[in-house]
Parts: sequence; C-alpha cells; structure tokens
Amino acid sequence: MIDMPQPGDVVSSPLVIGGAAAAFEAVIQITVVDANGNEIIDQGDLTEEDQMLSPFDATIAFVVEQETDVCLQVYMYSPQDGSRTNIAQ
Repeated sequence: MIDMPQPGDVVSSPLVIGGAAAAFEAVIQITVVDANGNEIIDQGDLTEEDQMLSPFDATIAFVVEQETDVCLQVYMYSPQDGSRTNIAQ
C-alpha cells in the first residue's frame, strides 16, 4: 500500500515515498518507470517489521531529461521463484 505520493501528484527528485507492506524478510523493491515502461530508478528498501503489515518510507533520487509521466511501483520478489509479487502502483 502506497500512502504517498498519491496518484496524480506532481513529484520531483528526491521523491519521498511512504506506505505499508507485509514483506518477506522486510525487503521491498521500489521502481519508477516512465510512460513507455522504461525503468528510471530501481532500489531496495526495508519495512519496519518482517512478514507483518508495517510502515516503510524511502527517499529516492532520479534524473529525467524533461517533465514526464511516471509510475511508482512497490513490490516484493517471491522467495519461491523470484517473480514480482504484491505490486502496488
């Protein structure tokens, strides 16, 4: 669950992200993609607790050449097969 930013918000770098997730070993992944699906930034972060719904906050820096629409994705990698799971956008 992403609490900030909200859909439609105008954001800039550094981007402050907050929410809550129940993540295996408290590890989440944060990715920002442009309107064409190109990855702008991808980084890992931690929730406050392991495997129970708990808060996270992160600040990520990114660079774009011009103003562009982006999509924020917060998700986990499956410990079983490495696929992306529980994707919040």
